[in-house]
Amino acid sequence: MAQTSLARTLFIRLVIAGLLGLAVSAGLMQQGLITVPERLNPLVPLRVREEPDWLTGYKLARLERNAPECLAVLSASPVDFTPVPNQVTGEGCGFTNAVDVERSSVTFNNRFPATCPLAVSWAMFELHVL
Repeated sequence: MAQTSLARTLFIRLVIAGLLGLAVSAGLMQQGLITVPERLNPLVPLRVREEPDWLTGYKLARLERNAPECLAVLSASPVDFTPVPNQVTGEGCGFTNAVDVERSSVTFNNRFPATCPLAVSWAMFELHVL
């Protein structure tokens, strides 16, 4: 029993120390005493032309909730698109944060609708994989 209590106390102290460390680091970054490279900052918008890294998935997921940021990111890509107004086509159906993909460096037969995050993902795939 004493060993369990000691392990729990150590765990709680470790969590508290970690949270305090994060708070101090955040304060130092906010004051400009510590700088984080933009590519390692999860709050900096995704850049399609930068190599994907461990934050790319998080930044792509964030685009699903932020349509203006997604359109700005897509505008800096080689994909030509037109924003599509949000539309409800039925109960539980429709689209939000969508674009009409018209052209990219890959030839398409026709333009097609896609969510903005999907179009950003396509642009990254095109630049970094194809």
